[in-house]
Amino acid sequence: MPLNLQAAIRYKVIDRCLRDHSKIWNWEKFADECTKEEVRNGELMTKPSKRTIDADISDMKSGRLGYEAPIVWTKELGYRYSNSTFSISNVSLSKKVINDLKEAIHILRQITKNDKLFSINESIITLQQKINLQNDSSPDNAQALIYLDESLNEAGQKWLDKVYNYITKKQSIHIQYISFSQGQMVSHIISPWFIKEYNNRWYVFGQNHLENKIYNLALDRITDIKPSLQTFMPAKENEISNHFNHLFGVTIFDGDFPQKIVFKTTPQLSKYMDTKPLHPTQVKLITEESSDINYELNVYINYEIISKLLSFGDDLEVMSPPSLRAEIRAKVLKMATKYADS
Repeated sequence: MPLNLQAAIRYKVIDRCLRDHSKIWNWEKFADECTKEEVRNGELMTKPSKRTIDADISDMKSGRLGYEAPIVWTKELGYRYSNSTFSISNVSLSKKVINDLKEAIHILRQITKNDKLFSINESIITLQQKINLQNDSSPDNAQALIYLDESLNEAGQKWLDKVYNYITKKQSIHIQYISFSQGQMVSHIISPWFIKEYNNRWYVFGQNHLENKIYNLALDRITDIKPSLQTFMPAKENEISNHFNHLFGVTIFDGDFPQKIVFKTTPQLSKYMDTKPLHPTQVKLITEESSDINYELNVYINYEIISKLLSFGDDLEVMSPPSLRAEIRAKVLKMATKYADS
């Protein structure tokens, strides 16, 4: 168990003990109760030492945790709250914490678009009511400090709440779907694992029951979703992370495998690449050739990565693999003919 979580549990236990006025509390009794709490949670830990408990009490009294617990000690009564009604679960928040929460709520509202994820939106409203925020949820009713790109993909957003709820319930689903390439209605049964946004389009990823592989479906191409009677198939350990380790965008073709892509950039573009890599696999290559900077990626070659590489224009040149270089060259030449003077 992470150390900060252990500390949080100890704070909670000490608070509970101090509100029990039927006993006289010392550090050993606090330590015993903390150990019992860990066992109840299915975790095992070494009994906290006197030094640890003393540090916990000091933290709770200091204000560093967002409150100043009025803990006092006397030889006759041991540890207790000087204010018998105090509890760390019922404290007023500082102005800074409230302003931070307002900004966090504003960001959440941008992500959920207020009415696209009803379940989360209800929690946002509850949080607003708990800390008495206004509906604008901006710090001190001022302009928000952080803005996110707004998705214009309304056709996909309308399915967000339904898919989100099926994911949380671990319910397999039957989806009616029209692909752009085929242009006809097809059916899919998937166990949905998570939702991903890429390039202002929402996708649901999960296990396709009929094809027995990880699948992604764009929400804006869904025409209907219903629960399926088939048993939900959860992701195996590391299956999701392994799927994305070498993926740029969302597309992996059947039988495909990651490939090494080498490209070079101008010195100006290299500053962008160094501060914002295209992918976690990006590596800067040391070269003595001219002023160009070389980089390497290890990703699946798909439409998304090709589009991204093309977006840098003549500031970037793909060197290998030869097949990708030839494909990009063909696209550039075809584009050039469209802009050639008549």
